[in-house]
Amino acid sequence: MYLGRTFWPCLEFSGGPTLRFAPGPSRPPLNPPVEIPAPTAATPVPKRFSSPRWLVPALAGVAVFLLGAGLVFVLKPGPPVLSPAAFDKAVEAYLQKRAPDPTPANVAFATVQPSLVLIKVDQPSRTKGTIALGAGIIVDEAGTILTCLHVVAGGRGIRLVFSDGFETAGVLVNAQPANDLAVLKPEVVPEDLVPVTFGDSSELRLGDPVVAVGNPFGLVDSVSEGVVSGLGRTARAQEGGPRLKNLIQFDAAVNPGNSGGPLLNRRGEVVGLVTALLNPTKDSFFVGIGYAITIETAGRALDIPPW
Repeated sequence: MYLGRTFWPCLEFSGGPTLRFAPGPSRPPLNPPVEIPAPTAATPVPKRFSSPRWLVPALAGVAVFLLGAGLVFVLKPGPPVLSPAAFDKAVEAYLQKRAPDPTPANVAFATVQPSLVLIKVDQPSRTKGTIALGAGIIVDEAGTILTCLHVVAGGRGIRLVFSDGFETAGVLVNAQPANDLAVLKPEVVPEDLVPVTFGDSSELRLGDPVVAVGNPFGLVDSVSEGVVSGLGRTARAQEGGPRLKNLIQFDAAVNPGNSGGPLLNRRGEVVGLVTALLNPTKDSFFVGIGYAITIETAGRALDIPPW
């Protein structure tokens, strides 16, 4: 039938009412199946990333904190501006509370104190127990003590008292009257002796600070401070004694009992030995001028290293 062939090309009527489907052209399926390979250990299946729920609030908290800190820094008031009068008052209050710097006398005495020796000498006299006092310094670890000869001359017995209170008898082992110098040795050498540090008297200038340490009138370890008031002086240590040359003149107070004690520079180095004082009267107290033998003269005369 023409009509049937026109509208149903896939149907064919042949000789009766039997209906048959004629095979049509083959067509590919509309949605062909896609084979998905099974995951293996070599090709892991990627997981979808999902941010934790707490991340956003945490970032927000950090931002708020930083913002607050920035505002505090920006809005924080600066230090108050002091007026000149208030500034001067603050400086004065600080200086009053602050410990003062050590003076040359502080430094010098602290340096030499372990090396000081008190010398006690029994003097021949009608009165029993007459004792003359002087001073000396330890010059080496063997206990050698340097002092002035007039401190021990004519004495019947010498006692040495060290800075820690140890006391022993002393022996005169060397003397040089021309320079009023003497060397003593202790009968018993104490332990842990501290020798002095020698300075250089040639470096002294007029007006330089100096410190004298001794035992004036029995006042042990007395300290006086002054300046160099002359160099290359000549004087006598005592009436009738030799004239001493190349002496250091100074104005630090010294009196009987200072003889043989050290004259120190500002660093606590020994630059001389106190030997005499100048007094135009017959009295023996200080009136403003003292003399010291240079440490170089003492060292060369008694063959003390490094002279």
